[in-house]
Amino acid sequence: PHYNVGVTYWRNSERTRAFVDTWLETRNLPIGRWAEQGHFNDMIAAPEWADMFHPCDPRYNATVNVNMVRARQ
Repeated sequence: PHYNVGVTYWRNSERTRAFVDTWLETRNLPIGRWAEQGHFNDMIAAPEWADMFHPCDPRYNATVNVNMVRARQ
């Protein structure tokens, strides 16, 4: 899955700050199609960070043509 980082909530902890610092270091890497979202998604898939991320319900995480969410009827 692809997670959109347009709105995120963070717990203020040493480990969170380490994650964000590491993520910000990716600003100088090639950005590709997903820019900072791509780097974020790569990081949360890594074992050292995976347990820090808790996705919200998919209806709040829709990305056009990636993980589409049906509109409510």
